[in-house]
Amino acid sequence: MAQEQQTPGERALELIRLLLPNWQPTTGNVLRWIRIALAVGIVILGVLLILDVISSIFDIKLWNLLKVLAVPITVGAAVPWFNWAQKRRELEAEEAQRQRELEVENQGAKDSALQTYIDKIGVMVEDYRQLARQGQKAESEYQVAVKDYERSKDMPNPRPADWDEYWRNPDDAKENMEQKKDNRKTARDLLQDKRTLIRAQTLTVLERVGKERKMAIMRFLSEAGLLNKDSTLTIPLHDADFSGADLTRMNLSDNNLREVRLTRAKLASADLRGTDLSEADLSRAKLNKAVLGTARTFNVLRDGGGEPAPPHQAIVAGANLRYADLSEAVGIEERQLSAAKSLQGATMPDRSIND
Repeated sequence: MAQEQQTPGERALELIRLLLPNWQPTTGNVLRWIRIALAVGIVILGVLLILDVISSIFDIKLWNLLKVLAVPITVGAAVPWFNWAQKRRELEAEEAQRQRELEVENQGAKDSALQTYIDKIGVMVEDYRQLARQGQKAESEYQVAVKDYERSKDMPNPRPADWDEYWRNPDDAKENMEQKKDNRKTARDLLQDKRTLIRAQTLTVLERVGKERKMAIMRFLSEAGLLNKDSTLTIPLHDADFSGADLTRMNLSDNNLREVRLTRAKLASADLRGTDLSEADLSRAKLNKAVLGTARTFNVLRDGGGEPAPPHQAIVAGANLRYADLSEAVGIEERQLSAAKSLQGATMPDRSIND
């Protein structure tokens, strides 16, 4: 089979790679340097031709003329080169300083974004809890109104003159019930609007602060009770990006982390008992020594006896655990892990690698 003919640029590139194996220039780099070399060669050739003409005019040998002009030519060539090199070093130093300033500015902007979020959400959470209390009150008043209306339907209408017991006009009771129902709906809508706003603020700030500050956001939401899966105040975090967050040894038990992105997150020794991780993305996450359920077989009672401890295991149904590190994780059984979407390449609690 005939060897494919190479272009001059490709042959030059192959020669450079052979002589300098650690330098991997592109074809564009090689062609650029070839052009520079040709330009320098043409300049040198032109200078030599001029000197040859001068030596012929003044009857001086070219070699003797070169020896006389060697120092001036060298200095004349070196000075611009040194100036260029100095200018280049100055530009590189300025660029490095600019990059450092931009990095400091960027980090400052991320710190400011995090602090602004915490301050703003802190106020919103208080409003959120107040709305929740109003919602509970509206719900209670509606249930009382429903019972009152149901009771009024069994009462004689109009009210008998000799009626000494509690009496309620059914029409008035129904009107009151409808009003309380409207109040309940308004309270629910306000609560949902505030919940949606807190979620939107959280998703936005997660895109701006970088993985180093995601831990502070997770801790804030968890400690504020906004992730408790059994609470009416729970903020849904599906699609929230906590990728790469360092959540080592954090207490996240009984939290709702359903459909959260936790790719490459560090959850070593974290308390995840009862945490809903269903459909979460935990690919390549570090879950070594994490507590995924009650590790004890029995709870010790005050009288010295014991009773079986509830499993209280994390929910991982549909979770992506590809290449996750679950080595020495405790409190979860193989049948719970088998409900995950994927365990490909995962390191299991017994340190075996899942196929």
